Amino acid sequence: EISACLVGSEMCIRDRILTVVTVACLCAAGFQGWRWYQMKESTDAGVLYAQMIQASNMKDEARVQAIAGRLHESYASTTYAGMGALLAAHNAETAGKYAEAEKALKWIVDSDKYPELKPLASVRLAGVYLDEGKYDQGLTVLNAVKDAKGEEVPVYDRMGDLYLAKGDVAAARKSWEDALRLSLIHI
Repeated sequence: EISACLVGSEMCIRDRILTVVTVACLCAAGFQGWRWYQMKESTDAGVLYAQMIQASNMKDEARVQAIAGRLHESYASTTYAGMGALLAAHNAETAGKYAEAEKALKWIVDSDKYPELKPLASVRLAGVYLDEGKYDQGLTVLNAVKDAKGEEVPVYDRMGDLYLAKGDVAAARKSWEDALRLSLIHI
């Protein structure tokens, strides 16, 4: 093959250029296919999430949980799965089903897929723990996100609630003062 390339070097160069162009075209087609797939996944998840909102508005708890499960299983790579978990947790908590709310919120808190939802889910999970009397667990969850930029105020506010419920008035006051101080910074 080397001697053939030397003899017909013009042919070798043309073959190599054709190979490079073919590989580039295949890469571009693969990339476009991946983008189409991601867009389709997001669109399908958005439709499910819209159905979930309708079910929530109609107080159809079973349907809300079923759709949340589908989002979790089939569309976990989309933000709609995280938002669906938040909505499912809200409905479960409203219905007094704290174990279901805790499960949905922990899924977000423990996941690295939804960093934008993690502080909110942590505050809500700490609220579930507050309602259940699990104050130390709530504080542990909040301590993990207390430095989240722009989300510190609700975290410190909920920490104050937990400390007060625990009977530590001084720590509660400090948490609320920190929340107030941070809220003035963000104005």
